[in-house]
Amino acid sequence: MRRAVLAQSLLGLVLAAGVGSGCGLSSAPASRLSASTPIVVGSTLPLTGGQAAAGQALEQGEEAYLDAVNAHGGIDGHPIRLVIEDDQYIPSQTVADGRLLLDQDHVVAFLNAFGTSENLALEPLAARAGVPIVGAGSISDVVTSPPRPWLFETVPSEKTEVDAFVRFAVNRLHLRRIAILYQADAYGTPAVAMAQSALAALGLHLVAAQAFPPGASDLSTQILRLKDAHPDAVLLYALGQQTVLFFREARQLGWRLPQVFMGAANEDPALVRALGSAGEGTISDAFTDPPTMPSPAVKAMVRRFQRYVHAAPNSLSEDAYVGAEVLVAAIRQAMPNPSGPRIARALQSLRNFDPGVAGPISFGPDNHRGAQTVQLDRLEHGTFVPISGWIGRRSNR
Repeated sequence: MRRAVLAQSLLGLVLAAGVGSGCGLSSAPASRLSASTPIVVGSTLPLTGGQAAAGQALEQGEEAYLDAVNAHGGIDGHPIRLVIEDDQYIPSQTVADGRLLLDQDHVVAFLNAFGTSENLALEPLAARAGVPIVGAGSISDVVTSPPRPWLFETVPSEKTEVDAFVRFAVNRLHLRRIAILYQADAYGTPAVAMAQSALAALGLHLVAAQAFPPGASDLSTQILRLKDAHPDAVLLYALGQQTVLFFREARQLGWRLPQVFMGAANEDPALVRALGSAGEGTISDAFTDPPTMPSPAVKAMVRRFQRYVHAAPNSLSEDAYVGAEVLVAAIRQAMPNPSGPRIARALQSLRNFDPGVAGPISFGPDNHRGAQTVQLDRLEHGTFVPISGWIGRRSNR
């Protein structure tokens, strides 16, 4: 599946100018863009398959922000052309999509590539081309520790998330028997050691840890082993269909679940609807302000979602919106020659950038994880409701 997205208000301008001129991939200094030449950005997202709901939410977020930029004249008169490829949450397809975006579309940046394994697969290709990857791609510390020169994450790390879950469970809810169910890949596996470390600092340990392969269709064995450990909280590091499967099979096996904490990637309306009443009371985390917050920035964001993608924002689409906002800020700084290397240098120099709907974003030579804070939410009557303030390290806000 191949899609090109562009604000209709600038479509004639782009067709008149042609596509791709001046957006070379060489690390050599780029020539100045000719008048009205589009700036081409690419995304690889799971628009079909098991993570389609997440991919579609991310698509809405980046479109809402970039269409708004184009509707107001683009960047110095240059519209942004967004080309989206469907990688189906398969790393090899991410690489194939990335190669197509580079060779055919001559993108100057990758935006919101989703998934830990997918980012790790795409990064060597981006590095060879001298094109940065930026946005809400993965919370895994594996992606940014140590920093990868061409990869810039705008969402907090998995360690920030796990630490917040553990501290809230123990210090606020007074729970002490913590277990974990995790996807056995670069996303889920690191969460085990992080949870062990966070619990050890509180004089505790995991009472059980069960793994499952990505795409698993049966979690009954893992669920029964967790149940036998009698935890009073479960950290759930699953995504999409496997998250739904966990709640459904636990109910079928007669397990009245204890307090469940699940990663922010699951804060998706379609997934919440699939969980139904089984998900009530589950705690997750968010990296952005809720769309109901009455701040000017949040209200402006909601209007953009309504106008340009005809949808309400959710946690994932807000993450993508912030990723697009950060990328646009870097492109503005890289003008009038927005080559991949110049955009990467602009990103690395970004300090305390305020996206308005999230905490400040800062990068540096030793830090390619721009955000450092989360807030916890509880699922109540089908809606995630904030139950904590911001947790983690915060710059000025």
